[in-house]
Amino acid sequence: MRSNWYTLAVASVLAVAPALSREAQAVPPTHHESVARRLEVARLRAHFDSVDTELRVAYTPQLTPSQRNARTTLFGWLREYRDAGEFPRNDRFPDRAMPFFRDSRGVLCAMAYLIDRSGRGDLVDNIASKRNTAFIAELADDAALGAWLDSAGLSVAEAARIQPTYGPAEIETVVAIYDTAWTRRDTMTVGRLLASEYRYFTSRGSVSSRAEAIAMLGARDYRLENAQRTEIAVSRSGPVAVVSSRWQGRGTYKGKPFKDDQRCGQTWLLDGRWWELVSEHCVQITPARP
Repeated sequence: MRSNWYTLAVASVLAVAPALSREAQAVPPTHHESVARRLEVARLRAHFDSVDTELRVAYTPQLTPSQRNARTTLFGWLREYRDAGEFPRNDRFPDRAMPFFRDSRGVLCAMAYLIDRSGRGDLVDNIASKRNTAFIAELADDAALGAWLDSAGLSVAEAARIQPTYGPAEIETVVAIYDTAWTRRDTMTVGRLLASEYRYFTSRGSVSSRAEAIAMLGARDYRLENAQRTEIAVSRSGPVAVVSSRWQGRGTYKGKPFKDDQRCGQTWLLDGRWWELVSEHCVQITPARP
């Protein structure tokens, strides 16, 4: 069991399997690319969740009824865009993180999607042909875009907020995907997230390796019936993030039931744009049962 062996958790619901175009399906992504894309899709969905909540409660007394209606419609479209999970890919500049108004497959960024769906595909075409990798704030001098934003009841700052940042995934998102992958017995994703030198330290003083962790996940006699990670706190210094949390779960291992309540600490290391889990240490808050 992972009670005195390995920390398990269930994240909030994250859809981590984006729809692929026929071209993408024809050439399956490598293991690294597949997991990296899952992380990116989860990160972007989390971003749009946050934006949706933030903009819906924004105080906008200056807007006309027409602008308010347009704004409400756009927020509904943004949720649909988030749920579809089909986001642009940077397939031109692998050494740099940057936005794409429309990628080489024709997939639109969030703002381009909203503009296009409103019936202004001409505006999307114009920006994509001339300033395809510009940030929204850099497009503030575009008169046509400014007029569209005004009609939609959006400020340039709000439009810039809708556009995601492009860089490493937030550590909270990575932890959530790690938890979800473990719960789904996804050994490929878990293996990609564990550093080669990964170690797990139990409250009984034993130490387990990366290979042992993956073997545990794939064991037929291991079952997790219910789990929850709460009280998450992140402390970050440069490329190192320390994540503390409380994990509660129950299940069976080798025919024996377990029910745990643990305080856990994780150490993550950012290598370029990729987070890897270096170590975990979990101790029981209450005595392990049975």
